[in-house]
Formats: sequence, structure tokens, C-alpha cells
Amino acid sequence: MSRRTWVAFILAAIVLPAKASFALDTQRSGASQISRPLSGIKPSGLRDGRSFCNSIRYGPCVPRAGYLLGDPMHLTVLSKPDQKDAASYVRPDRDLNTLDDLFMALRACWTPPPPDEASEGAEISVRFSLKRDGGLIGPPRIIYTGDRATKEIRDTYFKSITASLDGCVPFAFTKGFSNAIVGRPITIRYVDNRPLRPAIP
Repeated sequence: MSRRTWVAFILAAIVLPAKASFALDTQRSGASQISRPLSGIKPSGLRDGRSFCNSIRYGPCVPRAGYLLGDPMHLTVLSKPDQKDAASYVRPDRDLNTLDDLFMALRACWTPPPPDEASEGAEISVRFSLKRDGGLIGPPRIIYTGDRATKEIRDTYFKSITASLDGCVPFAFTKGFSNAIVGRPITIRYVDNRPLRPAIP
């Protein structure tokens, strides 16, 4: 056997097992599946009106198919919701088991400042996390206020937000949902869309 043939044989013996090992590691880690949704399964959502691990509406909760565990959850709460959305501002009369349930409870909690202390169009966003028992992990933290919000407006709305949340917690979670929700950051954007300015005669 010539020297060239021996070199080709040795190279093949080294390269082929390495490729096979890399392919096996990729398959085991699921790296090839991360960016490709699973066929026939709609991802669970993190935003308004979409359920968490809801097997009836959006299919089972599948890791990597829809969200990453550390992603924050976002919710907008209006002081005066549209009539068509009124049902989503009613607190469920059962243990909370989905994001829809939690978002409904959080919307129902909101009590805006009285009109004489409020500011039309005011916006303030806060972030907090929940414990397994449904209580707050520390006080909410302000992460955004509207451009026209003065310190007085900011303080007024933050006082209403903390009072509203304190009056609602602890939430009653199912065991499975409490394990999924614990410690995850929740961001709520409160918008005071009430017509507070005096009507022009």
C-alpha cells in the first residue's frame, strides 16, 4: 500500500468519527430545533389575551417553541377599558392557572387615582415578580413614566398602583402555574385614558 493511500486512510479514520460525534451532540442538545417551531403546535404567548400552557386554545406548552423562560411578561391596563374588553377586567373566581387568568386578575385590581388628583393620558410602567404563594417579591419598581408626568403625578399614580396590588395579593395559583410563574418579571403599563378634562359647552 502506497504512502498516499495510508495518509488518506488515517485522515478518514480521524475525521468521520468526529463528524458523527458532533451530529449526535447537536441532536441531543436540541440545537437544531431551537429556531424551528414544532409542527402542529402554536406557541404559548406572553402578551395580552394569550394563554400560558393552555392545552385547549394554543396547544401544550413546549419549551423553545414560543418563549424563553426568562422573557418578561407585558400587560397594558387601561383606567377606562372599551366595552368589548370589559370581560377581561373581571377577576376569575377560581385559582389562577393561565396567563389569561393572571392578567384578568391584575386588570381587575387597578383602581386609578380620583379624578381631582389624576392626569388625563398619564402613563406609568412598573415591574415586579411574584412568589409561589401569590405574594409580591418586594415592591414594584417604576421603569417608565410619560414625558409630561411631573413628580407629583408620578407619585400619585405610583401610590395608587402599590395600593391596588397590595389589596389584591396574595393571588391564589394552581400548583403547576405557581411553579411556572415564580420569580418571572411582570411589566404592567398603566394608562389613564379617562376623559378628565371639563367638557366644552
